Amino acid sequence: MAIILLLVVLGAATQPTPTALAHDPHRRALPAADNIDAAIEVIRLGFAAGTAREVLLGRNDLFGDSLAAGSATGRPIVLTRRDVLDRRTAAELERLGAEQVTILGGTDAIGAPVEAELIARGYAVRRIGGATRIQTAVGVARHYHPDAAGVPVVIARAAGDGTQAFADAVGGSALAHHLAAPVVLTPSQDLHDDVAAYLVDTGAREVIVAGGTAAVSAGVEHELRALGITVRRAAGRTRTGTAVEQDQRRGFAVAADARSVLLIDGYDPDAWVSGFAAGAWAASQKVAIVLADGADLDRDTSDFLADAPDTDLVCAAHVVVSACVAAERAMHLPAFATTGGVVLRLPSPAVDVIGFHESNHDGARQLEVVSTGAPTVTLPSRGRGTGSRSAADVVSHPDLAVRAPVTGRVLRAGPTCCTAAITTTSR
Repeated sequence: MAIILLLVVLGAATQPTPTALAHDPHRRALPAADNIDAAIEVIRLGFAAGTAREVLLGRNDLFGDSLAAGSATGRPIVLTRRDVLDRRTAAELERLGAEQVTILGGTDAIGAPVEAELIARGYAVRRIGGATRIQTAVGVARHYHPDAAGVPVVIARAAGDGTQAFADAVGGSALAHHLAAPVVLTPSQDLHDDVAAYLVDTGAREVIVAGGTAAVSAGVEHELRALGITVRRAAGRTRTGTAVEQDQRRGFAVAADARSVLLIDGYDPDAWVSGFAAGAWAASQKVAIVLADGADLDRDTSDFLADAPDTDLVCAAHVVVSACVAAERAMHLPAFATTGGVVLRLPSPAVDVIGFHESNHDGARQLEVVSTGAPTVTLPSRGRGTGSRSAADVVSHPDLAVRAPVTGRVLRAGPTCCTAAITTTSR
């Protein structure tokens, strides 16, 4: 009787709900009814009661002025509606022990009635706003960083279609908090005059550009260098890769280097809420920020997460369950072998055929390997280079579509990998 190996995909049979994930001490999904809730849930991860003397206040449904929040090093940001101080926001200000509330944006962003209510509640209120989000960001940077000679300045794009406008700033906020750096915004194609004036006035010597040349062009780099400023980029192939690059700039080569990972759906229209709210927490408590692409994780995110079973995972509001499960699975997968073979432990010596699939930069292949009846079998692997990982799959027949990676623990370091989680069926 022949036995064919079938992969048992971790979490595929029953996908945990966010609540179920929260029961695992290393895995948590944040509930949120709306953007105000989403920001508060993140803030409570990083700020105990009575620990924030100054709190920023942004608009709950528009992100433009909140792009500047990263300049306010170590300070949390809460959100409210334009004309009413939301009762949940008021309660969070009280819990945090706030004395000073700094409003981001003019009265078109957050109206005078909100400011009046804050004053009536006994808060010292400051408003920093400009004619556009660019001027607001410069104003915030000037307030918190009047001297930029000793710190890098983070520059992000000021606008873009849909989520492009804030995509690179989601992880960039944590980078700015980590560096104690000001954040300024500029049009993609040229350096805004007010930004240039800020850089000159404050003696800035170094700029970190958030995102690739589609976000902030090479022309902007040229203008910055003409001012005598050193320019570096924190950029990946996509926004997900940029988030990983920003994590690595903060000292996390891989997720295992961080205490926690916050997963945000980087393509959700409200992704900015969790990203901006997480900035101070992520910087102070070694939290890496990574992005999902809807229900999926791309290679940059999956590779970064690999082999980090002891790192806490927090799935932000708006992250779909399948992406959260995929992240959890990735964190339990070992980094793939560079060369050599994948070692699979067999459940029975009667195994006849294994279908093996490996995805790498050169494409994919499938192999049939005949077992010798030993308790393990080694499948040849080309790998993807040092530090990289590949997707290896056991399927019931080499011509069947591949469903998900091999799961399991590392047998030994070097050229072998993966005890597969498998069951047997007979034919």
